[in-house]
Amino acid sequence: MKIETETFDNGRLFVNREFAGILRDNKLTDALSIWDVSSDPVKKVVKERGTERLFLGNVEFYIKRCSRIPLRERIKSALSLKFRSFDALNEWNALLRFHELGLNTMIPVAAGRLPEGKSFVLSLGLNDYQRASEIFPELHDDTRKKDLIGKIAELAGRMHAANIAHQDFYLVHMFVMNKTDNVFLIDLQRCVMEPNLGRRWIVKDLGQLYFSAYDHIDKKDITLFISAYNRCFKDAKPLDDKKLIDEISRKALKIKLHTDKITKRREASVAT
Repeated sequence: MKIETETFDNGRLFVNREFAGILRDNKLTDALSIWDVSSDPVKKVVKERGTERLFLGNVEFYIKRCSRIPLRERIKSALSLKFRSFDALNEWNALLRFHELGLNTMIPVAAGRLPEGKSFVLSLGLNDYQRASEIFPELHDDTRKKDLIGKIAELAGRMHAANIAHQDFYLVHMFVMNKTDNVFLIDLQRCVMEPNLGRRWIVKDLGQLYFSAYDHIDKKDITLFISAYNRCFKDAKPLDDKKLIDEISRKALKIKLHTDKITKRREASVAT
C-alpha cells in the first residue's frame, strides 16, 4: 500500500503522514531535532552509520544515522564508475517502494538530510520475531521449512521482478514473525532500484542468500526455491538459466572464501 508523505523543514524532512501527529506532539518537526533526539545504541556496523532505539510515549522506534562518506570511499566509487550514494534517504525511498509493492519491511516514519552529508531514517520498531538466520539451523519441521523457503523465494522474486536489489540479502536481515511466519526484510539502505535490474544484482543477492543458507538446505529445498522464485516473473524465468545458477553458486563460494579468510585473520589476531 502506498504511504502518503508530507514535507517539513523547508524540504529537509520527509514524514509518513500517519505519524505526523506523534512527531508534532514530541516537537520533532525539523531534521535537526530528530537527528539530536535521545536514543540508545543498538548497532554500529561502520563508523559512518549507526542504529539506535528510542521511545515516543510507549511506541518503539529505530533511528539510523548516517554521516558523510569518507573521501577515500567517494574516490573509490568514482573510480569504479558506480557513483552511488547509499545514504538514509536511499533507504527511505526503498522503504516507500517496498510498501507500494506490498513487500514486508519496516514502516518508515521520517527521513531527513542535514548539512555536511548527514542523513537519517526513522522507522517503527518490529516486535515478536526471530531472525531467519537463527531459525534455519534449528529447523526440523519440514512443513514449516518449505513454507519459509517459499516465502523467502517470493520475497526475492517479487523484489527482483520490480527491478530492486537488496545488496545484503542474507538470512540475518530477514525477520520472521512468530505468530504468522511472515518474512520481513530489513536494512534497505544499500538497495538498488533500476529501470531494468542487471543480471549481476540478481547474482549478488542470491549468492548472498545461498551462502547464508548453504548449511541448512538440500537439493529439494533449492528446487522449491527456484520454482517459487520463477513464478514471480511473467515472461522469462530467470532461474531456468543454468549459467545464472552457476554464477550464483560461484558468488556464494567467493563469499565463503572471503568470510573464512577474515575469520582466520581475526582468530590469529585474538591469539596474539
